[in-house]
Amino acid sequence: MARKFKTKKNNSLFFLKILLFIIIVLAVVVLTFNKLYNYITKNIDENEVIDIILNNDSKKIESIFSTNGINFIVNYTLGINLEKNNLKKENKNTEITEKPVNNEDNEDYENPIIYIYNTHQTEEYRKINTNEYNIAPTVFHASLILQNKLSELGIKSIVEKNNIQEILNINGWSYRYSYKASKMLAEDALAKNPTITYTIDLHRDSIPENLSKITIDNKDYAKIMLVLGSGHSGYERNLEFANRINNYLKEFDPRITRGIDIKTNSGIYNQDISSNAVLIEVGGQYNDINSVKNSLELLASIYKRIVDEDNEKKET
Repeated sequence: MARKFKTKKNNSLFFLKILLFIIIVLAVVVLTFNKLYNYITKNIDENEVIDIILNNDSKKIESIFSTNGINFIVNYTLGINLEKNNLKKENKNTEITEKPVNNEDNEDYENPIIYIYNTHQTEEYRKINTNEYNIAPTVFHASLILQNKLSELGIKSIVEKNNIQEILNINGWSYRYSYKASKMLAEDALAKNPTITYTIDLHRDSIPENLSKITIDNKDYAKIMLVLGSGHSGYERNLEFANRINNYLKEFDPRITRGIDIKTNSGIYNQDISSNAVLIEVGGQYNDINSVKNSLELLASIYKRIVDEDNEKKET
């Protein structure tokens, strides 16, 4: 009995060692793959990203945002794409011929009336399969898309490009001081551009998938929510402005808006800098860039409507 027990014990130890060895090997393979994946995948600058999003079909959009490492391995070794849409491999030397959309040296961006920034610049949307690039869509990309959509409607805007994290690092501030850092940039932008009348702090929320998406007339949208901080004296005017945006969203379709979230105990979100300042949450972590783009196009049309209304009031 003793020998039999000892044999079973030895067998158990042997299998544990084998299991441990397999785990170590798998860990090494995964880490090695990640390094190779980041090395192989093509780098692309922000203007190229936005040009692809704005000027190409959904398959091209899906080719620039990374997600599935297993699919990457299988596709590059066996030529089989595991994704449902069965994307074709793109040419890595594809040239972007469209005009850059965010060239603020161009006269199209002189005398802006809207300032767009992202207090939380690294908030990401859902990644889509890629065969060549290694980037994730963020709220910063969303800001550049919104800028382009506004430009198409004749509305001039600027997007904040300074890095919030760098400001935090320089000042020795933690992440919770992000609004303090972004306010410094916003106040500087307003001082340098006295034509700015409206400010948008663009975010994405962290919410369940069923709360972040809506399909309207066979078109996917990211749901929109406005956030206000009531802790400053001009709060009522900000609320009035937010209500205008929300009412126009409801005119389009009541389901696309998640309403106005008024915060009473958690800051003012830099909305004391302007009565037309608002924080806008566009979708959540489960939205892809296509649905976000559709919502931003709607949002741009709403701002066009508001700008025209305000200009008419000035003339009368």
